[in-house]
Amino acid sequence: LDIAPVNKGHTLVIPKAHYRDVFDLPDQLGPELLRAFAAVGGALKASLGATGVNLGMNNGASAGQMVFHAHWHLIPRFEDDGLSLWPQKAYSGTDEMREMAQKIASVIR
Repeated sequence: LDIAPVNKGHTLVIPKAHYRDVFDLPDQLGPELLRAFAAVGGALKASLGATGVNLGMNNGASAGQMVFHAHWHLIPRFEDDGLSLWPQKAYSGTDEMREMAQKIASVIR
């Protein structure tokens, strides 16, 4: 369990081997992590009656990473729990949003 939970049952999935963040992980670890997320998320729903689960990871200090060993947060969610994880910040309009999408896509290609 997380030592500073944002909701009861807030759980961490942590690889035993050291990886700094998601960008340091080997590709072959992906399927094992997905199985762990599904198992832990399913357990949170079954044991706590959660109606949903947030899965998140902070990568880099500016993103809120405080422990520099890769780990994922699984946060059980309940109807009307009042938890708001991502306050919305709107773009000035669709033009700005389109420009941002193009900038990101140009680096991925």
